[in-house]
Amino acid sequence: MISMALNAAQARQIYRQLQEHRHETYSVDITLGKNAVLRDFCVFKDIMRPERMTSLRLARFLWENPKLYADHVAIDVGTGSGLQGIAMARGGARYAILSDISQKAVANAKENIERCSVGGIAEAIESDLFQNISLKARLIVFNHPFFPASPKHLPRVAISMLDDGGLIKRFLEDSKRYLADGGNIIMPFFHLAGEVNDPKIQGEAHGYKVEEVYSAIETETTQAGRISINRLTL
Repeated sequence: MISMALNAAQARQIYRQLQEHRHETYSVDITLGKNAVLRDFCVFKDIMRPERMTSLRLARFLWENPKLYADHVAIDVGTGSGLQGIAMARGGARYAILSDISQKAVANAKENIERCSVGGIAEAIESDLFQNISLKARLIVFNHPFFPASPKHLPRVAISMLDDGGLIKRFLEDSKRYLADGGNIIMPFFHLAGEVNDPKIQGEAHGYKVEEVYSAIETETTQAGRISINRLTL
């Protein structure tokens, strides 16, 4: 049962996303840009499909903007299958840390690190946000849960879609200790989800300057509607 904290349109969207993610383990080619394709990218069962969600737009944005992380440490929080972190490793990061609280997601990311031949640059670790991370980063990326509800009593993949607002607040406070001088946070958002997990609203409430650096009306993926990518700085 989908939480009553969602309005009708949000509940319908979550239902569509849950249906879309009833998949077995599969592989897919993911295009990041011209002459940049991640071949046989693997998505485990119970892991969010990156090519059908905002993850795809975010990975392409990172690929197209290597100045944000090139020759520096980058952290991909809540990495899932590892797409964002691997895009940065391929795009010139000195070292990319791919973290996730899910053991299965970490295993999936490790598989894709090997498939994408970035083992000397990228590392996947199990971590609750920054719990097991000791380095500061020039860029922190977080493709966080957008919709304001609890994932309890729903399929495991719902943890990537739903949070009551506590996670983004904890992330924004903890990030202040892990951003290198002059560093940036990049966070996407699907605006149907409302204000509770909106990086612009919550980022400004936690003392960040927030700039929307990308906006589009998505028509090709499961998250059809207005999406944006935000840059947060202290």
